[in-house]
Amino acid sequence: MKKSNKKVNKKKINKNKNTIKILVVAFILIFLIGLIVYARNFRNFSKIALRENNKEILKVTDLVVGDVKYLDKEKTIVKKLGKPKKSYLEVSKGYLYKIYKYDGLKLTLKENYDDYVLVGADITSRKYKTTRNIKVGNKITKVLKRYRVDNKKGTYMYGKYSRSALNDHAVTKEIYLGYREKDIVEYINRDAIVDKTDPVMKLNIKYEYKYGKVKKISWRYDVE
Repeated sequence: MKKSNKKVNKKKINKNKNTIKILVVAFILIFLIGLIVYARNFRNFSKIALRENNKEILKVTDLVVGDVKYLDKEKTIVKKLGKPKKSYLEVSKGYLYKIYKYDGLKLTLKENYDDYVLVGADITSRKYKTTRNIKVGNKITKVLKRYRVDNKKGTYMYGKYSRSALNDHAVTKEIYLGYREKDIVEYINRDAIVDKTDPVMKLNIKYEYKYGKVKKISWRYDVE
């Protein structure tokens, strides 16, 4: 009986040792996987090296959300997206705007004679596709690959001017640039200034991201 008990005890001890080994290995694997996920999602994407490419810079045709686009009229928007859950008027810089709010989508329409036309959008829902097949929830690296890249490193991806030049009306030429920060990637075009008494138009699209994924997409083409 004693011998059989010893054999049983040895089997239990060996079994326990094997279980501990498996648990240790599993813990190490989970830890390594966690490190990989952390490295991918929490790294500073404003510092990663980019591949140079010849994609187009931002243009007016990039200003889309779902089935609507820049300068679409109010009736067209309602026809394609339905009536908004909320709408209201606001005045900014002497212009009258109508704001449409849907689930995960805010549209800015500007008064245009006896109508309103689309000039801006703020998207936080995954269900709305935007330009270049990008939507909320995509990796920010996908965004970076879809636009032109001249500079593989640094803040500015392309452009001959810095952001400070956007408000400098002494620079009358068209200004275009793409830049990236820790939580923002933005592309901007400012129209050339022909007459300094006229309002200056600026086109931009901004991608806000967190943990490597797009959380909000905003675009607008309107006076500064």
